Amino acid sequence: MNANLVALTELMGTLFGLLRQTAQVILILVTVVTVFYPGLLPLVAATSALLLQIRRS
Repeated sequence: MNANLVALTELMGTLFGLLRQTAQVILILVTVVTVFYPGLLPLVAATSALLLQIRRS
């Protein structure tokens, strides 16, 4: 049981790391899209705030 708990903890750590990397890539893509479509700025700002929150946690 203890080995399963350790494995689960490691898996969750890996998933959170992957989530942070994915958030960073999405943030870059959203920034690039904003350059071409300035009308989407409010949506981009909200998405960026959410992704930065994920990266901090």
